[in-house]
Amino acid sequence: MVSFISDRDGHFNVWVIPTTGGSPFQVTFNKDQGKINLGHCWSVDGKYIYYCRAIRGIRNIWKISIEQGTQEQVTFFTSSTNHVSRASRLSTDGIELFFATYERTGDIWLMEDQSPL
Repeated sequence: MVSFISDRDGHFNVWVIPTTGGSPFQVTFNKDQGKINLGHCWSVDGKYIYYCRAIRGIRNIWKISIEQGTQEQVTFFTSSTNHVSRASRLSTDGIELFFATYERTGDIWLMEDQSPL
């Protein structure tokens, strides 16, 4: 599957389309809850998409189960001067997530995903 960000429903959300063809389907349904930003990535097993979502101007990384649609917040920044700029990539073993922040002049972070999804 291929994922992309689109505002075809009037709000920026994550969509997926099968590589074999067919119609794209919407994965996230964020309306007034926040804005989706570029920089999403797939989990190694293809079951989750990590993406950057802004709520009240503060960006954090969330992950969503493609099969169940359940979302979980992964990072917990609380300030608009220290927040995620984009979700980057997972390590090849799927344990560590690399992402960039707007802290100071920009930092790159590495964290282990310990969420139970």
